[in-house]
Amino acid sequence: MTFSTPRFAVTIVGGGFAGTALALHLTRLAGPLPLDVALVEPRAQPGPGLAYSPALPELLLNVRPRNLSVWAEEPGHFADWLARQPEAADGLPEFTSRAVYGRYLQQELAQVLARPAANGVCISHYASSAVAAPLLSDGRRAVQLESGQLLPSNATVLALGNFPPPPPTGPTSAT
Repeated sequence: MTFSTPRFAVTIVGGGFAGTALALHLTRLAGPLPLDVALVEPRAQPGPGLAYSPALPELLLNVRPRNLSVWAEEPGHFADWLARQPEAADGLPEFTSRAVYGRYLQQELAQVLARPAANGVCISHYASSAVAAPLLSDGRRAVQLESGQLLPSNATVLALGNFPPPPPTGPTSAT
């Protein structure tokens, strides 16, 4: 007689830094457990999010590359990755642009997305917005996409990033 372990499903709404980092870490931490990770991010390429998307090279990270990594157990991971990039042809820069770090996050996630369901872990990107999170009859939540598709899961994470500030309050001037 064989027993199968039921699959555990996690839906992450938001594919910027926090959602991407969580998806990456879940794939490492799952071990042999069967896990489905759904990453809901309307951008075609999840990873950088708003914070690490700017194309302006003058927007620099405020941390040196050797002190940055998406992997806590590999503190030099970003610096190692950066050393293999064209930006480091003349040596590792003291500081680098936010967009370069975004590209690093994007490539780390792309490697995981390209893998077949290794060790029972399957991660999928849904290039859509989430519009609702209905409660299902079995007690789980589902994330509803713009298309109407439901992504049922055992756990739902909202990794929505920072919202824009509200408009200023107070008296307004009439013209």
